[in-house]
Amino acid sequence: MEVAEIFDLVDWYRRNEPQVGKQYQNLQNVLQHNATQNQKQPVREPLQDLVEGLKSLPMTELNLQQVAQLDKIGVGQYLGIRGAEFVERVVTEAGYDPATSASEMKTAADQVTNVTSMLESLASALRAAGFYADQTEEEINESSAMARIQFRQDASIGNIADMKKWSADWNDIARGIGHLVGETPHDMKVVGASKGSLIVCVTGSMALISAFAFMSKKVSGIVLDVLKVQTVIEDLRHKRISNEIIERSMRDDLKKREGALVDDIIAGLKDRAGGFAEEHDAHLKTAVKKYVDFSKKGGEVDYLKPPEPENDEEEADGPEQAEAHLIGELRDLISEIRLIKGETLLLEDQVAGDAQ
Repeated sequence: MEVAEIFDLVDWYRRNEPQVGKQYQNLQNVLQHNATQNQKQPVREPLQDLVEGLKSLPMTELNLQQVAQLDKIGVGQYLGIRGAEFVERVVTEAGYDPATSASEMKTAADQVTNVTSMLESLASALRAAGFYADQTEEEINESSAMARIQFRQDASIGNIADMKKWSADWNDIARGIGHLVGETPHDMKVVGASKGSLIVCVTGSMALISAFAFMSKKVSGIVLDVLKVQTVIEDLRHKRISNEIIERSMRDDLKKREGALVDDIIAGLKDRAGGFAEEHDAHLKTAVKKYVDFSKKGGEVDYLKPPEPENDEEEADGPEQAEAHLIGELRDLISEIRLIKGETLLLEDQVAGDAQ
C-alpha cells in the first residue's frame, strides 16, 4: 500500500470503530454474564444492534489491499458481513457452550478495540518520519484511473521466464481491451511496483480501466458462484440429503456458466463500447481468455476509486458530462467488485471453519 492509503485506512478505522467497538463490548458483557450467572440477560437487542452495525460498515470504501491488511492484523473477520456472520454463529453456539462463546466474543471485542491504538501508533510513526496523508507516490491525471495487477499463487512471477510470459500476456490483454476504447498498450502506463506478491501499478484512461473493472466484476462473480456451489454441496452432505445426481447436476451447471464466461464478457464489453470493428475480434477474444486464465491462476486486479467529480453528471455538460459519467460508472463497478470480494471472503471463512 502507498503511505496515503495507510492514512486512509487509519482514518476509516478511526471513524467506524468507536460505535462497533461499543456494540461488541455490550454483547460481550451480556454473554459473559449469562455464562456465569443463573439469572440470564436478554441477548436479542445487543445482538441486533451489533449485527446491523457490522453490516452497515462502509467496507466498499476500502480497496482490496486495505481489506487484506485488516486480515493481517487479525481484525478483518470481525468486520462487515464477515463480522456479522461470526457474531451470529457465536451467539447461536452460546446455548450449547456459553463459556466458550463468551470467550470468543471477548477476543473479538478486544481485538476490534486494540487495533485502533495500533493503527494510530503507525500513523504517528509515519508522520514523525516525515510522511503525510496527502503524499502519493504516483501522480494520476484527472482523466485517468489506477489499477494494481497482483501476480500471485499460480500467476506469480518467480523468475525472468515467468516475467516474459506474463508480460507478453498482459501486452495482449491491454491490446485487445484497448481496441474497445481506441487505445494501445502504450497508453497503459506502468507507474510503480511492489515486492512480495509482485504488484504492478498501472494507469489508463477512465474508459480503459472501466473495461478492466467490468471484466474483474464478471470473473469475481464466477469465483463467488464456485464457492457458493461448494458450500451448498458440503451443507447437503452434512445434512445427509445429498447424492451423486444432485452434485453432478450442480457442478455441470457451474461448468456451463464457466464455459460461457469468455463469451459473456466479450458480449458485455462490446455492448459497453457501443460498437466494435470486426477485424479486432481475435485480439479481444485473446485478451479476455488470457485475463480469465490469469484470474483462475490466482492473479487479481485491484482498483483505486477515483474521487467523485466536482459536478454531478446532470449538472455538467459536454465533455465534463461524459467524464462525470465515466467516473460514476467506474466508482460503481469498483464498489460492486468489493462487495463480491466481501462475500467471497465470508464463504472462504465458512469453508475454513468447516474444515477445522
